[in-house]
Amino acid sequence: MMTKKVDTKKILRLTGVGLATVAGVSVANETVKADTTNNSVTIQSQATDHAAKQVAVDQAQQQANQATAEVNNAQTDVNNAQANVTSAQGAADTQQQVVNSAQATANSAQSQLDTENATLSQAQKNADNATPENIQKAKDAISDQQKTIDQDNQKVTDAQKAVEDAQKANDQAKSDVTDAQNKVNDQQKAVNDAKTNLNNAKDVLNNSNSGKAQEALDNAKAQVKADQNTITNDQQDIAGKFNAKNQAQQALTNAQGKVKPAEDAVKNAQNDAQKAQGTRDQAQKNLDNAKADLDAKNKAKSDAQSNYDNAKAILDGSNSGKAQKAYDDATDQVNNDQKFVDAAQQVVNQKQGALDDATNNQKAAAKTATDAQSDVVAKTTAANQAKDALDLATAAKDVAQNKVSDLNDQISNYNTITLPAGYKEALTKYKDTTTRTDANAASKELSSFAKAGLSSNSYKHNAAEAKESVDYNHLTAEQQKELTIFATGLVNQIQSQMGVDKTKATPKAIELTNSIIKNGYNDPSWDAFGEDMVSGKGHNNDALQQAMDDYQANGVGENMGSSLHNYQFAEDGSNKLISEPIPAQTMDSIKEAIYDTITQMMFDDADSGWGHAKNFVNFPGNVVSTKDNEVMGVGFDKYGYSHFDFAGATSSNGLGDNSYTVPDVEALKSQLTTAQQDLTAKQSAYDQAKTAYDQAQQDLVTAKSTLTDAQNAASATQQAVTDAQNDLGTAQTALDQATTKLNDAKTTQSQAKQNLDAYQADLKTKQVNVDNAKKALDNAQTAVSEAEGELSTETAALTQAQSDLDAKNQAVTDAQTALDQANANVKTAQDNLDSATTALTNAQNKLTNDQAKLANDQKSQEEAQKNVDSYAADLATKQQAVKDAQSQVDKDTNKLTGLKQNLLDLQNAPVLLAKAQQAVKDAQSQVDSANQALADAKAKLAPLASAVQSANDALAAAQQKLASAKTKQKTAEANLAAAKEALKSDAEKYATKVVINPINLTEGDKLPEPQMANSLVIPVNLHSAANKTMMVLAATGNGLASDLPAGTTVTWNNRAQVLTDIQTPGNYTEDVLVTFPDGSSAIVKANVKVVAKNAASFVTPGNDSQLAGQVATNNGSTINDLVDGKNGTSVDSSVEASQQSSTKKSTNAKALPQTGNNNSVAIVGLGLVSAFAGLLGLRKFN
Repeated sequence: MMTKKVDTKKILRLTGVGLATVAGVSVANETVKADTTNNSVTIQSQATDHAAKQVAVDQAQQQANQATAEVNNAQTDVNNAQANVTSAQGAADTQQQVVNSAQATANSAQSQLDTENATLSQAQKNADNATPENIQKAKDAISDQQKTIDQDNQKVTDAQKAVEDAQKANDQAKSDVTDAQNKVNDQQKAVNDAKTNLNNAKDVLNNSNSGKAQEALDNAKAQVKADQNTITNDQQDIAGKFNAKNQAQQALTNAQGKVKPAEDAVKNAQNDAQKAQGTRDQAQKNLDNAKADLDAKNKAKSDAQSNYDNAKAILDGSNSGKAQKAYDDATDQVNNDQKFVDAAQQVVNQKQGALDDATNNQKAAAKTATDAQSDVVAKTTAANQAKDALDLATAAKDVAQNKVSDLNDQISNYNTITLPAGYKEALTKYKDTTTRTDANAASKELSSFAKAGLSSNSYKHNAAEAKESVDYNHLTAEQQKELTIFATGLVNQIQSQMGVDKTKATPKAIELTNSIIKNGYNDPSWDAFGEDMVSGKGHNNDALQQAMDDYQANGVGENMGSSLHNYQFAEDGSNKLISEPIPAQTMDSIKEAIYDTITQMMFDDADSGWGHAKNFVNFPGNVVSTKDNEVMGVGFDKYGYSHFDFAGATSSNGLGDNSYTVPDVEALKSQLTTAQQDLTAKQSAYDQAKTAYDQAQQDLVTAKSTLTDAQNAASATQQAVTDAQNDLGTAQTALDQATTKLNDAKTTQSQAKQNLDAYQADLKTKQVNVDNAKKALDNAQTAVSEAEGELSTETAALTQAQSDLDAKNQAVTDAQTALDQANANVKTAQDNLDSATTALTNAQNKLTNDQAKLANDQKSQEEAQKNVDSYAADLATKQQAVKDAQSQVDKDTNKLTGLKQNLLDLQNAPVLLAKAQQAVKDAQSQVDSANQALADAKAKLAPLASAVQSANDALAAAQQKLASAKTKQKTAEANLAAAKEALKSDAEKYATKVVINPINLTEGDKLPEPQMANSLVIPVNLHSAANKTMMVLAATGNGLASDLPAGTTVTWNNRAQVLTDIQTPGNYTEDVLVTFPDGSSAIVKANVKVVAKNAASFVTPGNDSQLAGQVATNNGSTINDLVDGKNGTSVDSSVEASQQSSTKKSTNAKALPQTGNNNSVAIVGLGLVSAFAGLLGLRKFN
């Protein structure tokens, strides 16, 4: 037939004899009817002195009214004083808030100052330590740490090699086991036991994941190995790129170092060229002068020849007119040449000024280029430092971001149980009920709230854990720890919402759980539920008791659930439930089973009297089920049933020692807030570092551009100097030529004058002139010869100077070329450094990504490892070695990051010190301002506090006055009460207390006198239901004889009527006259019962052995004898659970029977507090 898969999960209904009674604590609230009849009293007469007593009452009333008026007035004064106090206190409180705010501001400012001082101290320390030697030590430490990391990675490789070796051994062992198992299986086939075959099939099914787990582990190891090889290659690549970056940095430094000598060489060559130019110009000038001198001497020679010829002609008496004209022409020539000389001199002066300006410009441009080169060097260093700072900030930001992401993932995947609105109050109310009626009503109310919990709470799956295979029957220690922490976290959430103490998870609690599972369920094959959920044995109370004794716990409790089982209807149509085989489990599926079990026990537990829910809550002060300092463990027995075992820890039993940290979503959120704040700070630091890096790069680009412009300007100004020098030389040559021409014209003028004078002289003079002219001609000839020699010398000198100038100009060109090449080398080196830095960054980013991938793959490996832990303990040890080695890598990597940060701090120490000093200065200013504001606020608070004190003093005085008035009022009211009491007659005071003993007569008996009773016993009317026990208190006596005034008497009020009544059998109420000593009287009732002669006697049930304070039932037994002082046990007082009409006892004497089943059961729960018995048993007190 078609099978029906059960989807709805429901806790199995539990019942037990221990749930039916109230341990002597329930008290009936209804009016109790006693065996005697309460009197209906009629006052017959009053005392004779009533009028006098009334006068006393009136006087006392007047005094009481006056006292009340005084109290009212005093109360008004108190109220007014209180209003004044409230007003003054309000003003003071307002100012106190100002003071508190100012104090908080001052504290905050002081805290900030302390922080900044600490930062300054560290910055100062860094600045003091920021020596070249320490910086080099820091660099060396980074290098050494990198070597350590390399060694750690090698250890990881070695550890993984050990894992591989252990895996091979494990594979062989598995093969041997498989061979042996095959032989066993072959032999087992000969046994025709269907149930045994089914169990074997289940075992095969449950343990079929070993090979897959091993394959997953092998794949994970291979992936981790590949990732580690990748990381090793990345680290080697980074090392190479780091060296390349250092080499590029060194090349840049070397290239930058060659620029200055090249610039100096250019300057020196330019200076040498300028000197050579001066020498050449001087040689040219000397040559020009020599030429001019030769020309002048040739001209002088020609003039001397002319003078000589003229002197002879004059002597001969001819050419007189020519001589006058020659003189006039020579004079005109001198005037014209003088103008040319003046103009040429002006040009020379202009050119000299231009040369001076060009020279100054060239020097300034050269200095600008030098400064620009130095700035490029500084900006390059700053850019490199900014890049290092950015790398560290990026790494720190990435770590913070990863932490935030991880916490977000944890929170988003965090499983929570939220109690519905009203559930807390309803469960607490149910727990506190003392009657079945109240319990049933409270349970219905609780169920109305609880049902929302089933729909509003659902399990959140974890994809990674869904890949982690788990053998529930062979949980590893780590797996069981993880599951216990998971379950404890859910229970803690419930307890937090209920406002009770949280349960802890500890190693020894897990040990206790394993002991219970092994000794109580697995070893004795104790199936708590059975295949059909109703044929099981329930809790093994003996095992729980034994565990409590073994671990010296002050209580042990247990909740159980079918958890991993699914049930279906049998195919035979019997509606019998049969458990399906348990499928292969993962960490995710087992956690889901635990989650669903707990939610079912919390929100669908009415059939179990909400015992499971109360077990999880662990209400304080519950004498039956509370466990002080509770710890818990979680495990699964071989049947797949979940066990939630609780125990009370003490200082001596060690159950609470070494408690695990149980994740708390609020704690995670708090950590997330802190992590987000840290990320914000790291992001801010990154943004600042990025801004600083971008600015440093921009500054470097600007500096390089400035250097290029300066170098171009320097070259341009050098050319301007050369041009100015050439222009000055040309102008000077023109000046020299004009000057020479002027001098020649002046000489010609002088000779023309002499010639003219000679024509005008006498004969003797003319002869002398001829002689002198001849002599001058000879001298001129000699001078011409000397000038020709001088011209030859100056020509050679000019040739040499020109050659030297050409060489010097070539040297300038060469030096400038070298400078240009040096600058080009700097640019190339900078480009290489930038490329190397980029390559290093890319390599580091790749390493980071590969490390992240390695971490993920290692996590996959760890998960795969968990799957085979149960198959190879030695393999688990080897895998732990891998984890330890990798952990060491992580630690050393973190240390490397710290060393890098230390290096950066040292390199930036001056800047950080300056910032810290300014921050301290600013913080001190804030502290001073805050302290001043605090002082001002306190000054304003002082008078307000004084006003409060004054108002309080006035209030105290008013209250004292009120107290005195109330005392007086109390006295007056006491006097009034006494007067009113004195006004009452004895009949009014005591008539209602009179109790007449009932009279039982047989028909024909003599009528006795009525008698007053001294006590009263109220009969007990028990409820008809045999299983519902209640206790009522004996009513107090309605007045004992000793309490009545002496002399009080009683008699029949109408004896004749009573005598008539007793003649006929029946029940009668007769009037009795009570007379008191003051003369007042009253009539009360008495019960008279008359039975016919020979009628059967009526016997009231009783128990001769009944103890004082006990109440008898209708069969003579007592109902409140519930505590056994011998064995220290008490019947469980959980009246919440309803007694069922049918029960089936457990096979164990101490285990409770279980009844009922539900055809929609997917999870079956049993809740027991053994020796604590919150649901099912007895509590034993230590």
